[in-house]
Order: sequence, then structure tokens, then C-alpha cells
Amino acid sequence: MKTQVNYQCVFDYGTHKDSVKYSEVGSYDYHDGYHRIRFQSKDGMMVIEYNDENVFLTINESHLSFNKHERRDNDYASPHGMIPLTTQIERLQGDERALRFVYTLYQGGQLVSHAYMMIRLIELEEELMA
Repeated sequence: MKTQVNYQCVFDYGTHKDSVKYSEVGSYDYHDGYHRIRFQSKDGMMVIEYNDENVFLTINESHLSFNKHERRDNDYASPHGMIPLTTQIERLQGDERALRFVYTLYQGGQLVSHAYMMIRLIELEEELMA
């Protein structure tokens, strides 16, 4: 379904914070137990898949996998090459209208950042899409 995606993520690096915001028309669907949001941002195609236990974030060719009960090792593709990152979910709440997701990123056992993601979805009327 066509959806207005309002995305915000704040990255807390300890010494400073960065914020990313998008408000884009994208799509939402629910399939095989996962909510899936897709939208094109100025930084590339974003796909976010989630349920009560797992989150998968994809930005272009970069992927991060999260699980509520364990840390996950990932190889994150960046413009500077592959970066080994470990992910951990701190809080996860999502449904067909919103996602609230707090996670931590580690590199080499050291904390890199806390991230606070909030996504709000608004279903668009078909006549507005014409």
C-alpha cells in the first residue's frame, strides 16, 4: 500500500549527536510475519523489515540485522569498504502505523553509538496518488 513515511533517527555518539530525517512516499506491506517499509531517500533506497523479535535495515547495498535476544555480527558496506559492526536491540515496538526502535552499534567490542529510530506511517488515499 502507498504510504507516507516519516522517518527520524538520532545517533548519539557520546561526544556529539547526528540526526537524519526523511518524509517520503513509499510503501508498506505485511508478509510472512514481517512488516516491510520501502522508500527512496536522498541517500538511497531504504527497506526496513521488522516483527516483535527482529529488524533488518537495508540502505542500498548496506545491511544490518538485529535480534531482540542476542547481539548480531554484521558486515556493513560503506563507501570506505566493509565495516564489522555488532548490533543489539535495546527497545523495539512496532506495528502497521509506527516503529519505535532503540539500538546500539559496537565495533571491535567498543560502543560506537546509540540510535533512536522513530517511523510514522500514514496510508495514502488512492485518489491522492493519481
